[in-house]
Amino acid sequence: MTLMVNGEHPERLTCRKDFVETVIPGINQIGSRMLEISGRGDLFSLLKKGFPEADIEQMDIEARLIENDVKKFDEIEPFDYIAAAGLKYIRCDSHRLFRQLLDLLKPGGVISAVVLGVSGYYGLAMLASIIYKLTRGRDLKEIIPIATAVIAQLPSSHPAFEQETFMGRLKACDEEAFKELLTLSEDKLYTVSRLLESIPQWGGKFMGWAFPLLYDPSQEINDPEIIQQLNDLPEPRRSVSAELVNASPPEHYFLYCRLREGGTD
Repeated sequence: MTLMVNGEHPERLTCRKDFVETVIPGINQIGSRMLEISGRGDLFSLLKKGFPEADIEQMDIEARLIENDVKKFDEIEPFDYIAAAGLKYIRCDSHRLFRQLLDLLKPGGVISAVVLGVSGYYGLAMLASIIYKLTRGRDLKEIIPIATAVIAQLPSSHPAFEQETFMGRLKACDEEAFKELLTLSEDKLYTVSRLLESIPQWGGKFMGWAFPLLYDPSQEINDPEIIQQLNDLPEPRRSVSAELVNASPPEHYFLYCRLREGGTD
């Protein structure tokens, strides 16, 4: 299962001009500051193309925090918009990274971020756990043939196969795919409830889903009465129900901002 929205990968959509202008109505070209943290050239280019007169930067925030490079964060001029698709594989208890992004926001600024959903990744996390136990202490060149043999023995019903594109990369012995797989674990997977509980712990406020239609609980149901009952649920129960009913989305793209405009908790 590869998440696509309107035929395009959603992280690209979060860097397009029309998306940013919807998230921050009235944002100006001149004087605006935006940050892209995944390090991907295509996302950086989309922001530059959409906002040619704005100040667009990239940063490896995870590396800076690992190096305890906090002093330099204090010297950074804050941003209006931060595209944070680069935090996708972060542990659920790694509040510091998400909190640090809030410290880089201007008042009224917005962060678009993504975390792994249980529905899309628990199968891969199960596979990663098996491979990790069989290959602990080995280097990647030794791991790949062992992992390939394990994958070949999986039943076709194994939930890892729901991520068809990712499994295709593994079968092609893509080294980067194996590196990504070995970083996966169940403590990096978010349900809707877990995510909504975590955001206030970062000192943040949930603003909404980047792509709300993915949280429509009636998408896979044909009974009008049940559809009405689900649609009448208040949030966040409606989004929680959508995840349980549709077993989707595989990743959660969401918007958040400072809990208080004067700063974070």
